[in-house]
Amino acid sequence: MNRPVVTYSSETWTLTAKDKNNLRIFERQILRKIFGLVNIDSIWRIRNNMDIDKLIEGEIHQGTKNQMAGAYSMNGPSKTS
Repeated sequence: MNRPVVTYSSETWTLTAKDKNNLRIFERQILRKIFGLVNIDSIWRIRNNMDIDKLIEGEIHQGTKNQMAGAYSMNGPSKTS
C-alpha cells in the first residue's frame, strides 16, 4: 500500500481510538481489493480480517505511530545538563 499518501504529515496528527480504527478499516478495504478473493476447496470467498493479518506485517496506524515517535525524538524537548 502507498502509506506515504495516507500518512502524509502524520507526525502532527493526534490519533484517537476512533481514528486508529478508521485507519485499520481503510487499510483492510484496500488490501481486500489488492489481494482479491481466496479459493478454498473450489469455493471463492472474501478474505476476512484474519486472512489479511496473515498477509501483512504492519498496519498504517503502526507506521503512523512510528513516524510520530520519530518526529518527537528529532524535535522533542532538548535535554539540558
